[in-house]
Amino acid sequence: MVFSISSRTYVHLTLRLTMRRILATLAVVGALLFSAGSARADFDDGVAAAQRGDYATAFREFLPLAEQGNRMAQTNLGFMYATGTGVPKNIDNAYMWFSLAKAQGDENAAGFLDILKTPMTPSQITKAQARDDKLWEKHHYLTSL
Repeated sequence: MVFSISSRTYVHLTLRLTMRRILATLAVVGALLFSAGSARADFDDGVAAAQRGDYATAFREFLPLAEQGNRMAQTNLGFMYATGTGVPKNIDNAYMWFSLAKAQGDENAAGFLDILKTPMTPSQITKAQARDDKLWEKHHYLTSL
């Protein structure tokens, strides 16, 4: 059995498939833009919370973003841990977050990391590097899906 369709029907079917592909692409792009806007809003909410002294909220806003690879959130968490602002002072955690942000080109994190390394022992640096390697692998695994 051989099917034959008119050129008009063929054009109509082709247009319908093309429109479906365009709509599917627009849906994906819209979802990506919405999620990027949402992440930016979360970051801005974290900055606003920190500026008003609500460090617990700032931490809650920055942590998921930092875990997803947001270098600015990573730098802010590094600073919070380095200074004990809103969290217990923890040089290992500060090193880890600054190191992750530096690996993505954050110059502020690189500067903070250089300052932070000075009083650290080699074992503290090794421990912090092991933790940031694990988080780096997790982040790149998630972004490659």
